[in-house]
Amino acid sequence: NTMKDLSRLRQWMREHGLAAFIFPSTDPHCGEYVPDHWKTREWTSGFNGSAGTAVVTLTHAALWTDSRYWLAAEEQLAGTPFELVRCRRNVATAEELAAWIKAHCEDSPCGKPLCVGIDSWVNTVNSVRELDCQLSLAGLQLAKAGDPAEDLWTDRPQIPLNPIEIQPIEFAGEEACHKIERLRHEMQRLRASATIITQLDEIAWLTNLRGTDVHCCPLFVAYMTVTLNEATLFTDLHKVSTEVERYLGEQGIRLRDYTDAAQAISDMPAQGVVADPDICNARLWPEGEGIIEHTSLIAPMKAIKNEAEIRGYRSAMRKDGVALVKFLRWLTTGEWK
Repeated sequence: NTMKDLSRLRQWMREHGLAAFIFPSTDPHCGEYVPDHWKTREWTSGFNGSAGTAVVTLTHAALWTDSRYWLAAEEQLAGTPFELVRCRRNVATAEELAAWIKAHCEDSPCGKPLCVGIDSWVNTVNSVRELDCQLSLAGLQLAKAGDPAEDLWTDRPQIPLNPIEIQPIEFAGEEACHKIERLRHEMQRLRASATIITQLDEIAWLTNLRGTDVHCCPLFVAYMTVTLNEATLFTDLHKVSTEVERYLGEQGIRLRDYTDAAQAISDMPAQGVVADPDICNARLWPEGEGIIEHTSLIAPMKAIKNEAEIRGYRSAMRKDGVALVKFLRWLTTGEWK
């Protein structure tokens, strides 16, 4: 369900000293497909396309989306307080957002910069940096204000709790413990002592675990940290069977609750932590000096397929080809065989 009106949100904004709030289409894991729990842009505006940004001020509201969704957005936003802003790209730029907010906010009576709120869990480090820069140029101030949906979304879907399963070694082709050791070699090459992993596909690949938390993707909601002598998986413990817990122990992976990740990472010394500011959310980014900013260490490892993975790809392509031929036959003859 979407918000019936924006009055409660605007009251929440006033209580938090905010002149505007920005709702992106992302989740804490920078994934392409977002679990329902984090669809706050859709909850706020009613627009359910996969790409878009909603902004609410104390007097106005707007939604940015690209040409794929202009017709659908017009229909879904009809009768709501939101105006449609047509993007030429798949996302609104920080400069565009800052300019619109500046034009649709009343000046501060005390002369201080107006505050624009975001939820740092669902914004990447680099996106926050760019937004902070553009807001400052517009005479506005960025505020990491938390998640209004946490207080206002009464029937909010929970974070998925679907069971985690082990990917058989005949499909994975390499034990998780060996992958983690290879990752540690990459860390040592950068003189790093730890790395933070937030993307769900990288965690699934590294651990040889699979799930059904994300539509059409065999993934499960989790974070992970790897140091030179320890690997820790943060996920909801209700998702983990005795078999999976035993498997994790055999692979040298500690298990902690999903909600422990932020505190555990903040307790790590920032010196020597390697992380990617394009995919790590701003809430988990370690405070302090000495962070090694680097593109994902796992992505290039995952890109080079072993023999088992290559066999899997070829098998999937054969099945896909058969399904497509069957569909085309049905489409042209009406027969399904």
